[in-house]
Amino acid sequence: MNYEAFVRNVELNVVSLCDVNQHSLQKTLQAVAKHQTAVPRTFVDYREMLSSGEHDIVIVATPDHWHALPAIAAMKAGADIYLEKPVSVDVIEGEALVAARATTIASSR
Repeated sequence: MNYEAFVRNVELNVVSLCDVNQHSLQKTLQAVAKHQTAVPRTFVDYREMLSSGEHDIVIVATPDHWHALPAIAAMKAGADIYLEKPVSVDVIEGEALVAARATTIASSR
């Protein structure tokens, strides 16, 4: 995920960041600081981040084998998601993503 590409095209307010790698997290915080004065909350566990408050959009930029679980959790938390490719490592994960999205759409009606 290229944060700079997002901020060139849309107005963002980054409220939280999650990364298990502290070096990567600090690097992303520096990039965000160039575009906004508010400092995002930081987390090492995506589940804690999602339970910390409401997120309109969650960008899932994890290694391929980790895409499905955070994306499903974000949908269940009520967020829209931007999910990098590949969205899953197998068909079963892909089907779980589709089912989670269908469930969140049905519950929002």
